[in-house]
Amino acid sequence: MSRVSLGKIQFRSLIIAFLVTITFWVNTAVAQADTLTPEARSYQTDSPAVVTKAKSEGNNFFETAKEKLEEAKEDVVEKLNLNEPLPESTKEFLNDTEKTVEKAAKPITKTESGYYSDR
Repeated sequence: MSRVSLGKIQFRSLIIAFLVTITFWVNTAVAQADTLTPEARSYQTDSPAVVTKAKSEGNNFFETAKEKLEEAKEDVVEKLNLNEPLPESTKEFLNDTEKTVEKAAKPITKTESGYYSDR
């Protein structure tokens, strides 16, 4: 039979517990760290302390939230280029896809309008 030293087992358990604790502390510190890029900061939400402070100062919380949502909407529209018209090649692709779907759905639905029809 093999002998197991009690001292080694306790020492190993102590080291493992120490490493787990350090890992937990480091992960907590990283989670609370401030972001480094302006893009990431623009997507951060207010902490409950900021919301409580705004309410106590008499600021209208809903107006502030509405302004932030409008700013976020403008950012999304700008970053996705939603103000620009669709390119002609994209329109052609969508039309071709619609015709292909109609051809494929005709045998199943037995109608001229494909898979969708107004009733």
